[in-house]
Amino acid sequence: MKPFVRFFVLWVIILSLIYFAMPFAVSLPHGWRVLATLNLGAFLLFGIDKVQAQTRGFRIPERLLYLASFLGGSAGALLAMNLLRHKTRKISFQLVLAVLILIQVAIILYWNGQTKTWF
Repeated sequence: MKPFVRFFVLWVIILSLIYFAMPFAVSLPHGWRVLATLNLGAFLLFGIDKVQAQTRGFRIPERLLYLASFLGGSAGALLAMNLLRHKTRKISFQLVLAVLILIQVAIILYWNGQTKTWF
């Protein structure tokens, strides 16, 4: 199995566990629960990749880190990058992540302008 597929499946499992376990810890509306799940999932992916980098294990493909960030986990990704000091020296990664976050903001602003609601 390709590394992207393997780690994508791992990410989906992590997201599922977080999403279904979250109501036991905190009560959030559905939209906020999804957003919290995606951010925690992105944070954990970055953490796993950091451990894999230190132990010279199988690395999580950057495409998956970008995908996790773009699909709503950008705050978790930025937090992980700063707290774990992971991917902070790689300027190309940071630039792509910044562009993805700008695209996210543009989509959110457009969507909010169309629907006039937040979650």
